[in-house]
Amino acid sequence: MPSTQQGHFVPVYDHEAEWKAVVSYSAPDDSYIVIAAPDGHVLWQRHGSFSDGAYQELKEQIFKLTANLQK
Repeated sequence: MPSTQQGHFVPVYDHEAEWKAVVSYSAPDDSYIVIAAPDGHVLWQRHGSFSDGAYQELKEQIFKLTANLQK
């Protein structure tokens, strides 16, 4: 991974097998993006090629989740 991209990834070293099961991991070349609650409950996920549309969807989900926290 290029050093310019490293700040955009969170490597998972703990419970890797469990997280792979949660996201139905099947394509090692795909990016897997997960928004999870502190207890590990998945609130949103996506995998595949990352695109402008995927980024927009991620931003919308983050906005919705953070808006609910402010209520």
